[in-house]
Amino acid sequence: MFRPRPDAPAATVEVEVDGRTVRVPEGASAAAAVLLAGLASLRDTPVT
Repeated sequence: MFRPRPDAPAATVEVEVDGRTVRVPEGASAAAAVLLAGLASLRDTPVT
């Protein structure tokens, strides 16, 4: 569903998401890193 844009900058950084190292484009948001890691949700708590 979510893919990096083909014209995205080539520079990447490594971040750890849920115990795994993921390479993401430099300047990507934390939410983008989670999506690129393949996780579908950002929280486990119930919404009231």
